[in-house]
Amino acid sequence: MKKAKSKQIKKNEIVIKLNVGNNDPYDSDIYFLNNYNDEKDDQFLKQLNKNNTDLFINNRKYKYSTCFKPSLKGIYTIRLVFKIDLTTCKSMFACCKNIISMDLSSFDTSKVTSMSNMFYDCQDLEELDLSCLNTKNVTDMSNMFGECQNLNKLNLSFVDTTNVTNMEYMFFGCYNLSSLNLSSFNTSKVTNMQSMFEQSGLREINGLNFDTKNVTNMKSLFHGCDSLKTINISSFDTSNVVNMNDMFRDSGITDINLSSFNTKNVKTMESMFWGLKKLTSLDISSFEIKDDTDIRTMFDDSHYLKEIFVNKNSFEKIKEVLQKARYREYLQNPHTKLIPK
Repeated sequence: MKKAKSKQIKKNEIVIKLNVGNNDPYDSDIYFLNNYNDEKDDQFLKQLNKNNTDLFINNRKYKYSTCFKPSLKGIYTIRLVFKIDLTTCKSMFACCKNIISMDLSSFDTSKVTSMSNMFYDCQDLEELDLSCLNTKNVTDMSNMFGECQNLNKLNLSFVDTTNVTNMEYMFFGCYNLSSLNLSSFNTSKVTNMQSMFEQSGLREINGLNFDTKNVTNMKSLFHGCDSLKTINISSFDTSNVVNMNDMFRDSGITDINLSSFNTKNVKTMESMFWGLKKLTSLDISSFEIKDDTDIRTMFDDSHYLKEIFVNKNSFEKIKEVLQKARYREYLQNPHTKLIPK
């Protein structure tokens, strides 16, 4: 008689390492789960309780909590075992500043729809591997890694973004992140890319051949990326974009091809090229700039801009913007040429 096969229990856990150091106040609570939102309104924390979540600290079992009071300084290992399928990871580790590493290889996220703010402000986190996560149902990745100031290695291979609609502030303020490979990203449903890379330390972004046909907001997309010299955005479909405010402002771009840009629906381009101190030539002859399109301060503080190529229909409007910039001394190069095409 054959023995009945025992049912394999699906493993669903995360392992976190925390560094409790000299800067932590004596007898303070050290958070390893959401330290950002009010627990009463937080959908992530509402999922968890002592009956469905086991907590282990340095291999010793404790009553479920989101924080603990360490008796000594040093490295602590937190293991959380979930007996339920989570449906949201919104702000899961937000503002947990003591986290230095995490193992998510056994974490089941197959039913999760939101990863917004998931790692927000994890300031001591330097490396993160998300290649094992199931993100097929995730729709919101806004601010997912925002303000992770020391994050320098991020593996997003095999991350499924097929259903994501919001990537706003996704990598905002990742100052030490120098490169990204986004070749696995499917952005066909994304509508919001505002500030996606703003104020990051990125020097290169591979896989920027995004499908942007549904994107309406590109405000501040590369704002403040002063280490970024070149970007290939020739695949960008901007036909539905309404907002391009500050899109390249204060970036380190030295060369950019915008020939594919369709700006027929853009309402505002205010400060779009503000502060491009390394760009000497700009061709925006493909741009359709209507009478009611806001292009105030479009080129302010771009002192090294020697030539701007524009289409004949936009010549007079852009000429007026340049004259106002010079009058206010925000465009100090008197030899900037406006060239109609």
